[in-house]
Amino acid sequence: MKSMHSKAGKKQASAASKAGKKASIIKVSTAATASHSVEFQAYNQLQQVTKIKSCMELGSFQEEGNGLLLSSQKKAKDEVLMAVPRSLAIVVDYNEGLQVPNGQWPRLRQGASSPEPLPWDMLMALALLDGLAGDGDSFWGPWCQAVLPPPEALTLPMTWGKQKLEQLQHASIIEGALKQQERLTGLFPELMDAEGMGDCSWFQWAFACVRSRAFKITDDIFAFVPFLDMANHSFRPNANFKLNAASGAFELVALEDLEKGQHVTISYSGESGLTNQRFMAQYGFVPSGNPADRVEFEVPSSLKAESPDKLLQLGRVQDRFGDTALMDAANGKNPYLWAALKSLPFAPEADEASSSGQDHLELARNLHMQCESLLQGFQTTIEEDEQILAGPSTSGSSTPTERSPNSPAAALTAETEPEPWYLAAVKYRLERKRLIRTCRLVLSVYMRAD
Repeated sequence: MKSMHSKAGKKQASAASKAGKKASIIKVSTAATASHSVEFQAYNQLQQVTKIKSCMELGSFQEEGNGLLLSSQKKAKDEVLMAVPRSLAIVVDYNEGLQVPNGQWPRLRQGASSPEPLPWDMLMALALLDGLAGDGDSFWGPWCQAVLPPPEALTLPMTWGKQKLEQLQHASIIEGALKQQERLTGLFPELMDAEGMGDCSWFQWAFACVRSRAFKITDDIFAFVPFLDMANHSFRPNANFKLNAASGAFELVALEDLEKGQHVTISYSGESGLTNQRFMAQYGFVPSGNPADRVEFEVPSSLKAESPDKLLQLGRVQDRFGDTALMDAANGKNPYLWAALKSLPFAPEADEASSSGQDHLELARNLHMQCESLLQGFQTTIEEDEQILAGPSTSGSSTPTERSPNSPAAALTAETEPEPWYLAAVKYRLERKRLIRTCRLVLSVYMRAD
């Protein structure tokens, strides 16, 4: 299939056709995604059947979940760890067209031929629905049915209902998730029917898988690459992906020497990094201590002048914290301090010498009050969130006392294991609180008298 359009738009299949397909989707998914063992077995079988070049296998990791590990002996830097042929992937190439394996792909074909064209992520979501329903090809059916996570395992906020979204305790990311749901509903209202599935429809499932697993190869090429899509994120990745122009294969390449059994990771965020809000919205998780995370402050209009007198002075922070602390923050040893410093409005260092006013202290007091207000606005404390993530305590109360007795966390007991979405929400709000607390600390030290 080669034809495609390059701009956003919408197209709906007939209601009668979709009703039949939706029933088959639900049937195959609930049967095929019953356990992790099914996922591992399917991954291994599909890797053998496709005969891709690979020295990887699927492994389970405590914090990251399932991911890739090196199954062969030591591999040297720059060696190819995996090569997936382009013919196996779902590729949206704005120069060469839409490319998928031979098959029916009815939803995708309708979307690609729409007079009002769909963007690449929507096209891929339709392709995953085809695969899940058995309407794609012989590979993508088992991959969608048994390897990709079921809807209940997804932790992207755009797959949650309003009650779950409230657990994020952050208006901005909640608003973003609701807008994404509105976008999907506006394009495909019938595919957004989640009856009998909880909060997440099958179209939300497909779109969430695309958001969290597809690769941007270039500005014009986007690809959903099976096997490679199982790679986990790390701020210090030991592998990277690329498109081999000569062979046409998507390759996973070692960035350093690797040992057998080593967890093989890539970077989801690139050199510039992503905020936790972006991580959560796109991938459904947040890393611990993200140096690229930020707190958005409101600077009063009276303090927005370009004069350095009205901005915070980095030299003052340096005097109070010391060079060692700031160097450690810059080198990743204290990511919360680094993210806090990057969140606060400092004057350029070259302008600090000429600054003699006191407006910067007024700004510090204002920002400190904003930190206090933000922390007081959360429905749970840092300690309560930490206890939820740590699990039930062996002594004392097994359940943290939330300020809202009707919240899902208030119902947790020693016999209740929190669902993945809830743990992801708690981790998100906890990391946000830790960064705000660090900003408050910096500002408190900043305001101390000389």
